[in-house]
Amino acid sequence: DRIASIISKTTKNDRITVGGHTDNVPISTPRFRSNWELSASRAVSVVHQILEKSGINKDRIQAVGHGDSSPVVKNDNPSNRAKNRRVEIRIEMTDKL
Repeated sequence: DRIASIISKTTKNDRITVGGHTDNVPISTPRFRSNWELSASRAVSVVHQILEKSGINKDRIQAVGHGDSSPVVKNDNPSNRAKNRRVEIRIEMTDKL
């Protein structure tokens, strides 16, 4: 809710990108064929929440799945792998201050 509140205050020209990430442990389940699909699903889930809570136009937001391609730390232990399973939200502000 707090994130949606912040996003709702952005201008109509600002673009929002939600990026989903995973660790490097391969996944293959009936629901997700790969880490790439899992990361995209994470991003899409957050996009739906933002749209529902913020009321912004859907044309301003996009979901991107990165899989395990952009770790923030090495995937060398369970604690670090947990840090790499994340969603990042970027706001590209287009209006001049």
